[in-house]
Amino acid sequence: DWERMLAGAAAREQSIVVAEDAHSGALLGTASLIVEHKLVRGCGRVGHVEDVVTHEKARGRGVGRALLGRLAELAREAGCYKVILDCADKNAAFYEKSGYRRAELQM
Repeated sequence: DWERMLAGAAAREQSIVVAEDAHSGALLGTASLIVEHKLVRGCGRVGHVEDVVTHEKARGRGVGRALLGRLAELAREAGCYKVILDCADKNAAFYEKSGYRRAELQM
């Protein structure tokens, strides 16, 4: 279950954030940040955004954007010099509205 996964993430440099409905406690969305240590940039750190998912009934209500905002805060606190993500073309507009921009080509 997701609570066990949260406990395991604390042992690694990974953060999992969740959004819950304040009244029902229902899970509205989740997203992860994985911090990678690099040998370049003075042994800098890069944040990787992964697994951004919102419940279909919560879409369009700012849940995904709030999750991404929290991950950005966590990345700054961890000293990341950049935050990156990979997504399907169909999801690019959402991330661009959330402040991300297309950069480089990955394969």
